[in-house]
Amino acid sequence: NSINPKDKISVNRDIYYLIFDQYSRNDILKNNYNYDNSDFTKFLVGKGFYIADKSYSNYPHTKQSLASSLNMEYLNYLSEYEEESYKEGYRLYNLTENNKVIKFLKSQNYRFIHFGVGSYNADITYTTYRITDAERIIIKILYLDSIISPIVKKLFNKDLVENKIAHGPRKSKREGILFQLDKLSEIPEDSSSTFVFMHLLIPHSPYVFDEDGNYVTLEEEKSNTIQKNYIRQLKFLNKKLMEVIEEILNNSNPKPIIIIQSDEGHYPKGYSYVEPNLSKYPVDKLRHKFAILNAFYFPDTDVEHLYPSITPVNTFRLVFNLYFGENFKLLEDRHYNANYLYYYRFLDVTDKLKNINN
Repeated sequence: NSINPKDKISVNRDIYYLIFDQYSRNDILKNNYNYDNSDFTKFLVGKGFYIADKSYSNYPHTKQSLASSLNMEYLNYLSEYEEESYKEGYRLYNLTENNKVIKFLKSQNYRFIHFGVGSYNADITYTTYRITDAERIIIKILYLDSIISPIVKKLFNKDLVENKIAHGPRKSKREGILFQLDKLSEIPEDSSSTFVFMHLLIPHSPYVFDEDGNYVTLEEEKSNTIQKNYIRQLKFLNKKLMEVIEEILNNSNPKPIIIIQSDEGHYPKGYSYVEPNLSKYPVDKLRHKFAILNAFYFPDTDVEHLYPSITPVNTFRLVFNLYFGENFKLLEDRHYNANYLYYYRFLDVTDKLKNINN
C-alpha cells in the first residue's frame, strides 16, 4: 500500500546513503570473477529492497561520481575547464563537500552523520585512516615490486618497514571499517531525523579482510590474485552488511530509506584511472568498470517508480519526489568516461553501454 507524498512529508524517516567503493554488479561478478553474488542480493530482496540489476555509474571514478550523485546533476557544464589538470580539482571538491542533497536535508531539519574521508559540514563524522599517495609509493617501492626490497629489509628495522610502512595503514583501514560498520548499526538509537552518508573503501583495495574478517597481511595479499582478494573482501562485506541491515530495519521506527550503491565498478585488467585517451577502452572494459551494485529500500511506496537501469544521478531526485513532495524531473540515464588526469574531460559512452545492455 502506497501513501501519497503529503503524508510522507510528516514522516521523518532516517535516510541511509551507503557507498561501497568498487562494488560491481552481479553479472560482472559472475562472468568476470566466477562468483555468484545472488545470496546477498536475495537477502536484500527478502528484506524489501529493489535491485536495479542493469545499473551503471554515471562516471567511472569516485570524485566525479559522488559530485554528480550528491548534486543530482551531470558535471558536463564543467567541460569548459577540461584543460585544467587534476591540480585544479577544487571545483569537484567544493561540489562534493557543499552538495545540494545535504543542503536540502538540512533545510528539512535533518541531522547529518558522515562516515568516511572529508568533512561535508557534517554534524558528526566517523572517519578512518586513509592511505596516502606517498605511503602507497613507499609501500610499492620498498616492499612490493622493487628489486631493492631485500636490501631495505636488511638495512632498516623490521618493525619500521613491516609494521609501520607496510602493515600500519592496512591495519588502520581494517579497524576503521569495522568501527564504522558497528557505529552504523547504532543510528536508530537516536530519535532525531538523520541522514547518513557513508563512503567506505571496501571491497576496494588494499585487501585487508578474508571472507571471515581475518586480517590479510601484505604478503598474503600479494600471493593471491587480485580477483581472489577482491572476492574474499566482498564476501566479508556482505556478511557485515546483512548483520547491519537487519539491525537497522529491526530497530527503526518509522521505516528508514536505505540506498546501497557503488560509485564505480571494480577495475578490469588494463583499465587505468590516468589513461588520457578516453576512447581507448573496448565496450567490455567499459561495462566492467561502470556496472555497479544499486539497491533501494523505499518503504510505503510502489516499486514502479524504480527501474533496472536507474543511475546514481537520479537517486535523490526520486527520494525527494517520493518522500518530500518535490517535483524533480528524472534525468536521462547517461554515462561518461573520465579520468584523474583531467577531471573535467568527459566522453559520452552511453550508446556503447546501452547496446550491450539490451
